[in-house]
Amino acid sequence: MDAEVPPATARLTVRDVLRLELVAQWDAEVVACPERLERPVRWLHVAEAPDVAVMLTGGEMVLTTGLLLAGDERAQVEYVESMRRADAAAVVLGLGRAFRTTPEAMRRTAERCGVPLIVLHRPAPFARLTEEVHARLVHGRFAALDLSERMRSSLTALNLSGVPLQRLLDEIAGYSGGPVVVANLAHRVLATAGERGALDDLLRDWERISRQVAGLLARGRRDDPPQADRSHTADRRGAADRAGARVVGGDSDGDGPVTVGPDGWVVARLEARGRQWGHLALFGHPGPADAGRMLAQRAAEALAVHRLLTDRPGAADGRAHCWEDQAAEALLTDLASGTARPEQLLPRVRAAGLPVDRRRFVPVVFRPRRAGESGAVRESVERALANDRPEAGGRPCTGGRRTAPEGPAGLAARIGPDATAVLLSIPCGRDVDSEVSRFAERVHERLGALGSEAAAGAGFTCPVLDEVRRSFLEAVHVADAALAAPPTGPVARLRDVRLRGLVRLLRDEPELQAFIERELGPLLGRPELLDVLRSYLRSGCNKSLAAQEHHISRPALYRRLRSIEVLLGTELDDLEQFTSLYVALLAHDAQRGTES
Repeated sequence: MDAEVPPATARLTVRDVLRLELVAQWDAEVVACPERLERPVRWLHVAEAPDVAVMLTGGEMVLTTGLLLAGDERAQVEYVESMRRADAAAVVLGLGRAFRTTPEAMRRTAERCGVPLIVLHRPAPFARLTEEVHARLVHGRFAALDLSERMRSSLTALNLSGVPLQRLLDEIAGYSGGPVVVANLAHRVLATAGERGALDDLLRDWERISRQVAGLLARGRRDDPPQADRSHTADRRGAADRAGARVVGGDSDGDGPVTVGPDGWVVARLEARGRQWGHLALFGHPGPADAGRMLAQRAAEALAVHRLLTDRPGAADGRAHCWEDQAAEALLTDLASGTARPEQLLPRVRAAGLPVDRRRFVPVVFRPRRAGESGAVRESVERALANDRPEAGGRPCTGGRRTAPEGPAGLAARIGPDATAVLLSIPCGRDVDSEVSRFAERVHERLGALGSEAAAGAGFTCPVLDEVRRSFLEAVHVADAALAAPPTGPVARLRDVRLRGLVRLLRDEPELQAFIERELGPLLGRPELLDVLRSYLRSGCNKSLAAQEHHISRPALYRRLRSIEVLLGTELDDLEQFTSLYVALLAHDAQRGTES
């Protein structure tokens, strides 16, 4: 059967040429080095001159009848040796004119030199084979160039339109046909794309896989040609480079920034401004190695541009919203919202670099007390985490190996417009409350040095990640309630916010909104009287303190309190009615965020 050139690649191998229907008619036989038929064929060259090797540049399949070699074993040996020095892909010898059978001297030398030797037992018009193979090579190169340009244009358009990283990775995964992972230098997973099941399998075994990826990266650095040799390498690979598919000479699959491994793995170093900051890994790419290499190169270029466009100050707090921030934010958002399936949580958290073995988890939420201080809160949280983190912070080190974390570790990200959340991972042998309090104290110390303040709320302790969602919800509303009534300690728990916390938790319920309207309806349009009632209730019914707060005399305060009683039809001295008003006012303030 006629072998088709794989789509979107300029690469043909010796085996591909031998599988052509045209060659099958000539009764081809591989008489030397059948194990090296995967060598790439860059071009076909027909020549009878014994010194043809001086005209080769590597990768050619040389076709000859051996007319000038017949009867001279020494010339036959030298001919094959010159093919090895010229890095020829293979030698095809047409029998019939000069040789009736395979010349033994050529066969032995070809085996020794590692040059595949093929003989054709039937007459073969070399011109037809040359035309066929060259047409396929040119077609493949144009197809590779077309794919390269289409991919470059598509990814450039997405970058210019300002799409998020996930959208760009989804496009790359569509081209590669397999899972795509972006990781930083510590092998912490920043983003993924591709079929969910395949990604889950990768992340579940990420520690081992990251070591293998590190090995491919190291091999790519070894194979990167020295500066002095790069011009020669570029000349030798010129045609393939222009097609966007760089073909490596010989059998090496390393190509500097891009390395091709077994099973369709392709790894590319990610660099920006001359500095490496991570790597891109394509898994299970179904196409040829050259196509995978080209796809990885185009993807790496697009990711570098995306990082340069997005990793720059521009947020409200002046910080650069870098990929590490986005990765942590996406993971914590999924944990807090419960959108990730339970079986996905452990692999994703482990791949993000957070220790999970023999650990307990506590989410903590920090809310700034004044507007515009979310940047100071985030910076303080990150510095506190850096101090808590042992060597490498329990995150993967070079090669994907993890240090044995001895203390708490955490993953921090912005949630909502101004809050910062931290998922603390605490060893089972530690006192959880003490560790959480110590961490919050360090955050408050740094905030104090910056002249800022924040309220901190912690959720309940989670022995497994499946419970983190409910604990996150608790931490958010505890921190929210702590803004109105600061706790005595560095961090509030649910038990500390009491009635105020319960009211805030239920503040969006329709029944509670109806209760507010019933209890405070006539005062909702009289903000000056509502403020008096708030001061009076907050002071524990102390009329002197309430009058001082509003800078009025006690008789004036009595008159206003009397007006409130008349409007509401209630008595402020009645304990039950007093309690109802207090709860309604807490709920009203919780809805509007007006607590002092």
